[in-house]
Amino acid sequence: MVEAIHRDKIRRAQAMTPDQRMEAALDMIDFAYETMENGIRNEQPKADQATITRILRDRLSKIRRRSRIGILMPINPAHETK
Repeated sequence: MVEAIHRDKIRRAQAMTPDQRMEAALDMIDFAYETMENGIRNEQPKADQATITRILRDRLSKIRRRSRIGILMPINPAHETK
């Protein structure tokens, strides 16, 4: 089932124009940032926007560092256990 979903996503992406793919990617990034910000707001309900932004930037920096050294690896659906 995971493979079928993955193939469907690829087909839909291939049918898009480059501009549509870029817009979809930016929408996903916006969604990820909003989700992370909301998580921070839930953890730190009294934090102001500047504090939330600082925490978000710190977390993104940690993710980048982990990705660079190979600790955080993207999931490849073709290699997931079934």
